[in-house]
Amino acid sequence: MKLKFVTLATIVALASGWAFAQTPAAPNPALDACFKLGAANADKNRAAMTAATTAKKITPDEAAKFKASQDNIAKIHAGNKASGYTLQKCEDLGKLIALEATQVAEWAASPAPATPDPKFIACEAKNRALDAEVAKMIVDGKKAGNISAAELGEFARIEGDIAKRRAALAKDGLSLADCESMTKSYESEKATVIKMAAGKNQVVSKEMAACLVKNKALETEIEKLIADGKKSGNISAAEAGEIADIEARIAKKKGDLIKGGLSQAECESITKSYESEKANVIKMAAGKNQIVSKEMTACLAKNRALDTEIEAMMAAATKAGNISPAEQAEFTKMEAFIKAKRTEMAKNGYTVADCDATTKLYAAEKAKVTKMAADKSSAVAAANTALAECSKLGAANADKNRAAMTTATTAKKITPDEAAKFKASQDNIAKVHAANKTAGYTLQKCEDLGKLIAAEATNVADWVK
Repeated sequence: MKLKFVTLATIVALASGWAFAQTPAAPNPALDACFKLGAANADKNRAAMTAATTAKKITPDEAAKFKASQDNIAKIHAGNKASGYTLQKCEDLGKLIALEATQVAEWAASPAPATPDPKFIACEAKNRALDAEVAKMIVDGKKAGNISAAELGEFARIEGDIAKRRAALAKDGLSLADCESMTKSYESEKATVIKMAAGKNQVVSKEMAACLVKNKALETEIEKLIADGKKSGNISAAEAGEIADIEARIAKKKGDLIKGGLSQAECESITKSYESEKANVIKMAAGKNQIVSKEMTACLAKNRALDTEIEAMMAAATKAGNISPAEQAEFTKMEAFIKAKRTEMAKNGYTVADCDATTKLYAAEKAKVTKMAADKSSAVAAANTALAECSKLGAANADKNRAAMTTATTAKKITPDEAAKFKASQDNIAKVHAANKTAGYTLQKCEDLGKLIAAEATNVADWVK
């Protein structure tokens, strides 16, 4: 895998430009301690990134993500300073810094770039040579009159497919296996071009020439219809996607047909596909830019007002501590569902009936948010206390398991198989913990994770015996 790594100078530049420290207007020991911890952790993150960059373990994408994180933290810090720091604001910022630390640790754990594989270098050289050879064969075939316009189109399609495939593979770094797979693609392309150029210097019939000209004219006309439709607002994004799908199917059909040389009947089949596409585009672009009815205008305004009201209700309830992580996740899911429904409805043109259906979705969402936002601060506080106790117990038991394994390993009581099982258990617990953090921890999720830790403790005890 081939990766690019950023320089130390770059990461230093990315990390500079703001300071965490903040002096409160009045003595506040808890807030002072929070500031001190936040500043120390922020410094650790920058130091860890510097060390990882020096070791060439940081990619440009990771450097960009770190810069975005730093900018976000700096922005929130500045906003907190302007509006007045509170302990809650400081602790919330501390959570972002902790999240950043987790990301930096993951990036730093990546292996240093390996020395280029001679086999990979040779494979790349072979692919470049094949590409150049095929390009020359095409030029020679055109000069000799052995490659038709249709075959040139097929060659362009093959080249495009290879380029797309190479780009897709290279996203995660091109491996030797990927390179060798590309070699097979080039060799297949070479065989196709040899077949194309095999002494077919025949004269194209008048009928075929006329068909090819007609298809080209239809293709140009359709492209203009699409451009005009988009410009006038008569072709929606969903319809543009549908057009792209139709064009892709026609391109595939053309490619499949000309593999054995395009016949008159096949050319005329493509003509019918173009004419069908033209009819679809004309229908899509048929003057839908009309004045919106009063009913639709009122419905859209009502939906926007409901959306704004619901967002405000959620913001106020969250600030008041009445929204749990699970409820926040449910709200996000509801918002996504409404958005997906609106997109689905808009595919065939958004009608007043569709808009009214959306209103009902917003009304149902508002009812749920009203229920969520009901003052339940005491219940939330109790749940949070229970969750905190559960988390604390889980962490303590996990530490005990690791300590017990360390002691047993030192005493040579742990077999390689048991060590592997313990590592798998630790990895699974870490994975579940990470997923819970992402989705939002609940007491049930914490207790379920506690059961995994308890099962691990039983295994460790059995191995120690």
